[in-house]
Amino acid sequence: MTSQDSRTRKAYRQGELVFISLTAAELQRMDSGASRGRFRHFKYLETDVIREGEATGHRHQLRMKLAATAMLLAPLAPLDSGLPDMARVGVDDRLLLADNAVQIVHPEHEPLHLPQGRYLIVVQREYEETGHYRVLD
Repeated sequence: MTSQDSRTRKAYRQGELVFISLTAAELQRMDSGASRGRFRHFKYLETDVIREGEATGHRHQLRMKLAATAMLLAPLAPLDSGLPDMARVGVDDRLLLADNAVQIVHPEHEPLHLPQGRYLIVVQREYEETGHYRVLD
């Protein structure tokens, strides 16, 4: 795999979610001590739902061609992202580890096709002078 930096990083978007590709080294920095598929600062989620839409009730959902080819993880608490220009990973953000290509579906958006890889799924936030808040879908 070639080296990635902030200028060449792959990112994908569906609604309020942005899927940022991660290298193995970035994933390890984000979860210091992670090794051999074990994560200290994340919990495995037993669902294929990435995020429920607050405004419409629709959900962003993971679809796989082969069973057990992808895992969703959630941070146990906010933590440093280890990525340039991104300070924190919030508890609403997710990790997606996909051994094969996956599809993300939502009734109000076109399906998103992601290649095999590791992704940080960030819930977009909007900033106002009074503070920042999550984007509602």
